Amino acid sequence: MSTVVMMHTTKTIQLNWKVPSDISQDHLDALDESGMERAMEMIKKGFVEGELHDNIHMHDSDPEDGVEYSGYWRLSTTRKVSPAASGTGSDEEADTDV
Repeated sequence: MSTVVMMHTTKTIQLNWKVPSDISQDHLDALDESGMERAMEMIKKGFVEGELHDNIHMHDSDPEDGVEYSGYWRLSTTRKVSPAASGTGSDEEADTDV
């Protein structure tokens, strides 16, 4: 007879942009948005990591042709298995890339 356990899965998208230390909050927010959109688009196609590129022109102080940013994204999965009755603790923990 099998024992029933609970499996908890967490998927994380990590965005890593190369940015200057004085980047504006508006640019950071725009990079978060465009990075997540790009990662989700590529995940739907079966990718688990990839490059990021964006060009932002939001402020009068930004160059006329915008500010170029690049980076990468990565999808990771963490699974924890615990007894079904308690739902706490973990009998087995695995950190894997999907």
